[in-house]
Amino acid sequence: MRRIASTIMLLGAVARIASAQPPARSIATQQSGTGSIHGRVLAADTDAPLRNARVQITSAAATVPAVFTDADGLFVIPSIATGQYRISATKPGYLATSFGARRFEDPGTQIAVVDRTIDGVELRLPKSAAISGRIVDSRGDPVIGLPVTAEIQSTTDAKDVAVTAAATQTDDRGDYRLSGLPPRNVVIAVNVGPGIIGPTGGNPILLPGIRMTTVVNGRAVTVTTDSVMTRTYYPGATNLAEAQAIMLSAGDEKSGVDFVLPSTPPKMFSDLTDSFQPARAKEVSSTGAIRGRITRADGRPLPGSIVRLSEIFPPPTAVTDEEGRYEFLKVPAGNYHVTASRAGFITAEYGQRRSLDRGELVELRPGDSRERVDMSLPDPAAIAGRVVDDGGEAVEGADVRVLQIRYEAGRRRLVDVSGVGRSRSDDLGRYRIYGLLPGEYIVRALVGQIVAFPESTLDLPGYAPTYFPGTWNPGEAALVNVGVAQQFSGVDFELARAPLARVSGRVVDAAGNPVTGGLGLSPSSRSGSVAGMAVGASINGDGTFEFANVPPGEYVLQAWKSRNNPWTEGEFASQFVPVNGSDVTGLLIRMSVGSAISGRITVEGGPPLKPAEIELSPIPADADLSPLTGNPPARADIKADWTFELGGISGPRRLTLMRAPPGWTLKSVLMDGVDVTDTPMVFGTKDQSIRGLEVVLTSRGGELSGRLNDSRGRLMTDYTAVVFSTDRERWFPASRFLKQAKPGQDGAFSVRGLPEGEYFVAAVDRLRPDEWQDPDFLESILSSATQVTLREGQTLSVSPKLIAR
Repeated sequence: MRRIASTIMLLGAVARIASAQPPARSIATQQSGTGSIHGRVLAADTDAPLRNARVQITSAAATVPAVFTDADGLFVIPSIATGQYRISATKPGYLATSFGARRFEDPGTQIAVVDRTIDGVELRLPKSAAISGRIVDSRGDPVIGLPVTAEIQSTTDAKDVAVTAAATQTDDRGDYRLSGLPPRNVVIAVNVGPGIIGPTGGNPILLPGIRMTTVVNGRAVTVTTDSVMTRTYYPGATNLAEAQAIMLSAGDEKSGVDFVLPSTPPKMFSDLTDSFQPARAKEVSSTGAIRGRITRADGRPLPGSIVRLSEIFPPPTAVTDEEGRYEFLKVPAGNYHVTASRAGFITAEYGQRRSLDRGELVELRPGDSRERVDMSLPDPAAIAGRVVDDGGEAVEGADVRVLQIRYEAGRRRLVDVSGVGRSRSDDLGRYRIYGLLPGEYIVRALVGQIVAFPESTLDLPGYAPTYFPGTWNPGEAALVNVGVAQQFSGVDFELARAPLARVSGRVVDAAGNPVTGGLGLSPSSRSGSVAGMAVGASINGDGTFEFANVPPGEYVLQAWKSRNNPWTEGEFASQFVPVNGSDVTGLLIRMSVGSAISGRITVEGGPPLKPAEIELSPIPADADLSPLTGNPPARADIKADWTFELGGISGPRRLTLMRAPPGWTLKSVLMDGVDVTDTPMVFGTKDQSIRGLEVVLTSRGGELSGRLNDSRGRLMTDYTAVVFSTDRERWFPASRFLKQAKPGQDGAFSVRGLPEGEYFVAAVDRLRPDEWQDPDFLESILSSATQVTLREGQTLSVSPKLIAR
């Protein structure tokens, strides 16, 4: 839940200063030196001390870092420069309160700070109110991701002007909660659009002007998304004057403030057959049609689903009608993957058996009409819980997200789950993350960190990034195993305290100029079996930087600059930084322009090759010493005479053939006649540049192929064939001795371009992305794999056993 804090001020609370001077609108003494402020934050209704309340002081010239109250509600703001300051305090469940304010929107009293201590400052926070409800369409389906605001009518004469007091959006159940509200009359508003097609319930929000196709009364039509924003006030008013005000008192919890939004049909423009033209280079003499129906898992229709044909660019799109029907007309003959999606459901392909599998191709012959290309969209899973501090109190504003363990850049690391929204904990500490596929997840909460979504987290000090069930060590995180459509609740955890530190310094480029971007601090590869997420930094214009709240561990700090072309990587620097609870300051990170690589490619065999068909890259052999986060490996600039160049290369690398026509493989990389094909070469400075490399490509690559049948003799298509060397030293990222392939519709797989050697072949029913390169995974399937010997240019047929996982 996200609060618009700038609009929430004190209502009716009077803070006071206990000193020799009487209360005044400004408390002043001599104007020199520095001072400090000592005070306390209390609950206005009970006088109970408020723990972990955030106290912020600001002036026209500067903002002082916030402090937090202790268990007795006490705070100290030390070493403040002379000046006039305003003090405010916030805490979940209470109104944001400014010192000395007497009414809502009153900015409060200024305190003049000089060279002495000001004692006895008290801020009394009244309880805030909250409003919650649910938003559905006329079918009863939840409206997902809809912006909801609580507004207070302006004190001006204008009747149609309101001030936003809080804002949020609906979740996958259509639920919303607005907190931190003052004891005033408020109205609740929702913004529908722009570009919400058809029924609003659960549809993706689209950019205005998108043309789509749908079926209305059995007839295909073209629709264009509406660009007009529609505003609706509770309980269904179209303007502020007619909205129903909700009267709030301090501490109120108003639930059941629900909306039912109409399901409106899309606007019709023209018949589909007039607007949909196949994106082909030549004329197609005969076309056909594809029709089907999209339903839920229980068979009920899913109107408003988005259906696409993936083999035409741009992909033609249809929107299902009230019965879930869709239709594509004038489709050129060919094979197509048909995909359906709808907010609140898992995207599916026609013929798909599991969520991560590829679906079946729909074959369309000239003049054909393919009927009953039907799909059922599964319900997604969700993880929900509560985040509290070490005193058991709710933490509002924690950035909570789900992660998965992936094998990337030569090591197992935690990565964000693509396409799944994160969550901010609300005033009750609750979070909910939805849209999840079945699988194993790690849940993490951040406070006091810089993140990309949607802003920096709550700056609650002393707490490390915390993994469920309550540890700051990612290696101790618990896996949450989520099943199909499972609503996994009760994933509650307490933020972990740790001896946190600051890492600060300055970063400059090779010429000594300050760098203001491209900076990351990540756990080093040698720090543990699973790498946690990178820490965000604040960077200033002079190149100074600071990473705040860094837990103990060994880190690698990388800095990089953008490249000018695909074959030259940008400037780069890497430095190991051990952190043990004490601040690490004064670092100077100086970038290097890197090394150059040049040489010639020699081609053995045929058929003829073109330089544009080849992609050659220096793949990092050590993730700590090479730029991976913001600067992927360069691609060689291969000339017409087969000479090539690379520039800006840093760290240990292996020169690797990343792309070539089928059957071609890398035979050798020779440096002064010495074979260095699979040996890491160290780069980073001009002196480490290499000239005159000879790269030999051959069409004499070996091939391993096969076909799988199930116990009934039926062809199998849902598996991945993994081929890997029997030599464990060759199990490194992008190894030419390590490949994988998916079978075709006939159940057959083929792995081509293999060097001669001893191999294991395995067929695995399901794999996570890049898991097939993980040495731990390869070790786990080794005993079930089939071993073969492959000679240069040889083609072998194998029949591996299926490994079910």
